[in-house]
Amino acid sequence: MRESGGGLSGLLFLLIKQQVTAGYVQVTVNGAGRFHSAMIAVQNESAFPMVMHRVNYARTLSAM
Repeated sequence: MRESGGGLSGLLFLLIKQQVTAGYVQVTVNGAGRFHSAMIAVQNESAFPMVMHRVNYARTLSAM
């Protein structure tokens, strides 16, 4: 007996590629003669606005 389409559907999964976005966001802070830079790892595109929100929140707290 022969399976119909079993081999073909298995090969189709080899053709499907998933796009993966990952990398780092560089954050730099300077003031009062000091400088600090950090590379923050992110796993997707939506992490960038979240990181920047946290950085801006920290800057707001430090300005008080």
